[in-house]
Amino acid sequence: MTTRKDRADSVLQRNISDIISHSLSDPRLSGTLVGVSRVDISSDLKYAKVFLSVLPQSARDDVLSAVSGATGFIKRELASKIKFRALPELHFFLDTSEDYSQKINSMINDISYANPDNYNDENYEDK
Repeated sequence: MTTRKDRADSVLQRNISDIISHSLSDPRLSGTLVGVSRVDISSDLKYAKVFLSVLPQSARDDVLSAVSGATGFIKRELASKIKFRALPELHFFLDTSEDYSQKINSMINDISYANPDNYNDENYEDK
């Protein structure tokens, strides 16, 4: 069953992504791909954490600065697109889950290939 909070998360995610992609004209956003990977609204629906994924990664800080600076504009655009009793206060963060995933995969690969002599079939026979 979808809760009110989950529906609000989804609606905000789609609309904020659309506003960033089509309505913001900050030069720091040119040449970048910005997506809203997740929105997490507080249980009282007053605050929303908006997680951004940015490519290329070198532009992350500039994009976060540009989007954070346009919070008022984004909120006004949201108000015209969706009908909430009160829009939550938006807080933007960089989504680092992809970095974390790559780090874990790298660590697993390092362990797997560290000493291939220890991983022959004789060590893993059923007894």
